[in-house]
Amino acid sequence: MKLRTLSLAIVIAYTTSAQKIWDGPLTGGSWATATNWSGNTLPVTNDIVIFPTGISGTISNVNSGNNITLGGLIIQGNSTITLTNSANRTITIANGAGAIDFFIETGATLTMGTNVGITIASGTTVNNTITNINGSLIVRNGRTFNTNNGNILTTVAGTIENAGTVTSNTARLLFSSGGKYIHQRSGGNIPNATWSANSTCKVTGLTNGDAGNDQQAFGNLVYDCPN
Repeated sequence: MKLRTLSLAIVIAYTTSAQKIWDGPLTGGSWATATNWSGNTLPVTNDIVIFPTGISGTISNVNSGNNITLGGLIIQGNSTITLTNSANRTITIANGAGAIDFFIETGATLTMGTNVGITIASGTTVNNTITNINGSLIVRNGRTFNTNNGNILTTVAGTIENAGTVTSNTARLLFSSGGKYIHQRSGGNIPNATWSANSTCKVTGLTNGDAGNDQQAFGNLVYDCPN
């Protein structure tokens, strides 16, 4: 029998929307296999997808047929998840019923792997679409994390590691105290953001010219590009 431990706070916050909880192998598996999900049915539009603590592996075939719009995406506890697909797919995270729409908990890691991008959809003036990255979001080469639509706020108290593209502006992306951005690519742009005094922007991997958007009011700036 497989056991899952869910964060009580998250369960309470999201009881008003349909949930799909990963119930497949602890080492990952196929998104497209119904028996890997609670209720033995695949996530559908506006569902809240939850990866509970203790998952460490690759989730392949992410919504294998099409792009998908979710009401929420939650990575809990110490889970380390990599999302992949054989063709380009975008997960759009809409303004769902929960207080937090996209949540990577402290200690958790989500990697946007081969062919999977994430877009945060617009909210409203009274109900912003909220992202909290308290763990780590890793954006691989060629992938895009888009947090630049209207009435949204992404707050990073953990880390964004970017080898691809992060699209944002100063009103929609906040690196709070202790938050870190790591620019792990040659060229590209540092995301436009609001940087708290104790946040850190670390630039690595540059080999031919500076990254764009480097004239911001950073908290701490680390430049580590020996080549």
